Amino acid sequence: MSATTSPPSARQPQSGKRPRYTGIAVTVLPLLAVVGALAIAFFASGSGTCDGAVPGCGVLNNTGEIPVTIEALTVDADGEQVRSEYVAAAGARALLFGETSAVRVDAGQCLRVDGGPLWSTSSVTDRVDQDAGLWYEIDGWGARVQLANGSCPSED
Repeated sequence: MSATTSPPSARQPQSGKRPRYTGIAVTVLPLLAVVGALAIAFFASGSGTCDGAVPGCGVLNNTGEIPVTIEALTVDADGEQVRSEYVAAAGARALLFGETSAVRVDAGQCLRVDGGPLWSTSSVTDRVDQDAGLWYEIDGWGARVQLANGSCPSED
């Protein structure tokens, strides 16, 4: 009586053990997905209608007690610049969908803006003693804004 053995290439997998390639797939595939998403974000940022490193638009968060007027400048299919205005109510959020977006600061008003990546930059536009208003440009990252009649809003 002779014993029959399987050739080494036809070994049956042992139960309870995962194949070696599973660990690699669990680690490498998510990493590749993240790198791919960042690459798409980098290359697509210049082709969208918004600014910033991530495709899509920033958000303006009006933390003040009065509404703010936002101006969005876009370019249509014919290359013509299109200007539109909309209002963000007090305490509301609004998308910044323009290639350039700005907030109106009228004479007698003061605007505080916290914006940039991670909202790490602050600025104050004081038009309290001025005879004319202006448009204050908001970058594509978005911003937290406070518009006040009279004196400038204090830092929170």
